[in-house]
Amino acid sequence: MGNSKADRAAGGPPVSDLVNADLRQSPVLLVDSDPEFQARFEANLGKFGCRLEILVDPAKLDFALKSLEPAVLVISADNQEANALELTADLRASVRWADLPIFVVGNRLATKVKLSAYEVGADAALSKGTGLGELTARSLGCVRRWAERPPDAARAPVVEGAESESAIAVPDVVVVEDDTTLQEMLRYSLSNQGYEIAAYSNGRVALDALLVMETGGRRPVVLLDVDLPGLDGFRILQELTSNRPGAFQVIITTMHSSEAAQVLAIESGALDYIVKPVSMPVTLAKVERLVNAGSGK
Repeated sequence: MGNSKADRAAGGPPVSDLVNADLRQSPVLLVDSDPEFQARFEANLGKFGCRLEILVDPAKLDFALKSLEPAVLVISADNQEANALELTADLRASVRWADLPIFVVGNRLATKVKLSAYEVGADAALSKGTGLGELTARSLGCVRRWAERPPDAARAPVVEGAESESAIAVPDVVVVEDDTTLQEMLRYSLSNQGYEIAAYSNGRVALDALLVMETGGRRPVVLLDVDLPGLDGFRILQELTSNRPGAFQVIITTMHSSEAAQVLAIESGALDYIVKPVSMPVTLAKVERLVNAGSGK
């Protein structure tokens, strides 16, 4: 079913120390009929030792998912034979694939289409051209986390004492942002959506709070800025990944839009990446998706 060429050597030495033989065990599955994009995406993934499987016929998607058990699914919105948004919505309605990372891509994705993609449950909506680097970084992160997941990764750890009568309400979203204007904007917008919010403006204070925060088995979303006083966001993310694995769902927010920064964020354990200035509709859509996933909805 796949016509992947990833089993052939990409040529030359690995370009990143992220290469790991385990990354080839669970592939990235691409649903697309564009040979040029297939080749470009495959070449990018090949640099990091990742395997790409290609499905041209969307009618065979269910079989492909069951036989390949991919770490991430990439669906092209340019395919005339299937509606990427409908496929995403159907998969999100399935218990088996509810948590599968899904990325929608297209040559030209209008803002309305991107928002609709997030609304039906896509984890990202990206351009095939300008977003290829980000798509590669996100895919790499999903494959790496899948390869290194602990046996009980599906269950978020419950912090001891979370059921204490004195325990405060578990926040749905934790905002870690030192820009007071942006922090207030995020708190206002998120509160209007009915979310419980906790907010911090200092990196060290935020990390200390997150390391002991009682989550009650839920997985709060953390909107984590990179450039923070006290401790930068990447260090916070690494500490959370090491000491509270699976307890939080982190979205990095930053002014840095380079591919290297995106790779670092995803590889450090972030589930998503938002470049400032943030789009509030997109941010709210991403937060809603993760809050629902973290609460088991």
